[in-house]
Amino acid sequence: MSKKSHLRVICHDHHHVVAANFIKISESGGELIADTHSGDPVFAIKSKIYLDIINESTGKSTVVHARLAQAIREKDHWVYLVRWNECPTLLRSELKSA
Repeated sequence: MSKKSHLRVICHDHHHVVAANFIKISESGGELIADTHSGDPVFAIKSKIYLDIINESTGKSTVVHARLAQAIREKDHWVYLVRWNECPTLLRSELKSA
């Protein structure tokens, strides 16, 4: 699991907020490892969430509308698989370097 530590993500809906980092990024979505240690996933599967993505290296940011496709418990963290309609421009360089 290789964390892209320069990319910080704030995941939120109208009720919850979770900080996370990308593990993987693709054209159709990404995998996020959440900083929360809750017993249950914070977001419901198929729920609409917002991703505030910040590239700490460049200072650029964007907001992405996504859906939670899956939540997987790994050790003491939740991994969220999110899907979007199109890969955000801010993340395109990450696709090329993968």
